[in-house]
Amino acid sequence: MKFRKLLLTLMVLGLVLPLFTVSANASSKTIPKNLRGTWVSKAQYNSKHHSKKTLWLPRMRVRVYNKTVKWQLNGTLPTDGGHYDHKVHTIKTIKSSHGLTQLTGHTLFTHWNFLSRHGKELDYGWQNGGDLFMTRAK
Repeated sequence: MKFRKLLLTLMVLGLVLPLFTVSANASSKTIPKNLRGTWVSKAQYNSKHHSKKTLWLPRMRVRVYNKTVKWQLNGTLPTDGGHYDHKVHTIKTIKSSHGLTQLTGHTLFTHWNFLSRHGKELDYGWQNGGDLFMTRAK
């Protein structure tokens, strides 16, 4: 009888104990230090002649913190004199692994955004394959 109880206890511990351990994987929810800081991008135009009529993406400023990213657009839309909202939007980190940080929240174009570093530039990418390269603000 004691042997059965001991065997049952060992089996339960063998099955339940791994559920309470923390798995050691390479992802975390903090953004690497080399990505943190203030980054800016230039305005994007549809033609060589830079005028407000050919602007398709205004200047963007991104501030990268420990676990959040705040972004802001400054500029006007060419049609109807509309403005981008100049609010500061906050997005949060889902995971960061192997130099790629995945973000979610009130993002720019799609629900998922990504941050990575390519040399001295920050790559701000979104779900359907778009990229915006940024440099450090002075």
